[in-house]
Amino acid sequence: MGAGLLTRDQLRSSAWRRLRQDVYADAASPVDHRLLARGVSLVMPRPAALGGLTAAALWGAAALARAEDPVEVVVPPGVRWTPGPGVVVRSAPLDGDVVRDGPWLRWTGRVRTAVDLVRRDGTDEAVVLLDRLVWARVVGLAAVRSAVDALPRRRGSAHARRAAALADGLAESPPETRLRLLLHRSGLPLPVAQYEVRSVGEFVARVDFARPGHRLAVEYDGAWHGAPGQLGRDRRRLNGLTAAGWRVVFVTAADLARPGGRGRPRHPGARAVRPQAPKSLVHQGPREPSATPTPSFVSEQFTMLARCPALPIHAAITAAASLCPWAMFSARA
Repeated sequence: MGAGLLTRDQLRSSAWRRLRQDVYADAASPVDHRLLARGVSLVMPRPAALGGLTAAALWGAAALARAEDPVEVVVPPGVRWTPGPGVVVRSAPLDGDVVRDGPWLRWTGRVRTAVDLVRRDGTDEAVVLLDRLVWARVVGLAAVRSAVDALPRRRGSAHARRAAALADGLAESPPETRLRLLLHRSGLPLPVAQYEVRSVGEFVARVDFARPGHRLAVEYDGAWHGAPGQLGRDRRRLNGLTAAGWRVVFVTAADLARPGGRGRPRHPGARAVRPQAPKSLVHQGPREPSATPTPSFVSEQFTMLARCPALPIHAAITAAASLCPWAMFSARA
């Protein structure tokens, strides 16, 4: 406007959208977090850089930051800026960990962005976030682990090391990471993530988690499985796994949010209890007399399921009982 390209009346027209004071964008441009970040970059202090989830979105993980989320800015110590609503400002040394796109757009580097994010949170969500960054190929897990190992002992460094140690970058969705962490805390050996099941050399399916030696798979059943046409594909996939001799336990979002219990064998003289598990949770594979599992095999799989607090105990009992018809179990909350 100062150069005479646009007048105030033109900027107030429907052809332009006001992002913030003195910052406008083409009204036809979709309003997402990256557009808002570019607007903030035009007015933030020159030494500052976009950081956190905003930087992650600029690196390609657009799903991590929505249009309604505040734009994150990192300013060096000693720099003060009051940006107004819609912006969160954090003070930290940048030390050259900044990339540039033109004279205005500046944001933190890949590894710096990941380390900054996992330092903030000591919960499982930091692991979820790092898995998403690695899966989206924003950053390599080895590079993050090296960076957090080099962090001095200060606020957030322990959080960062924990998240880097627990992440594996293989989860295709946040619930898969949460399920893996629950299985990890069960105290049993971790299953293999993203395992490819093959039968007679032919690819059958890739499952979220597997105990290959026992042909047992654990799958997260997300909302996308209800998409048109997905049911048929899921059934064909399940039939293929069943034909290959695999049993599949399905876990839903409700299961992850539901507190569970622990199971223990009943007294030998007690009456067998066979509660019915929801069909959406447990798929009972073919039961062949010639392939009856041993008691130790049943016990191991029952323990793996029962000790996971996310799985309803009655589903765990049914899953174990389906492997050995004469096994008797009970549960306590």
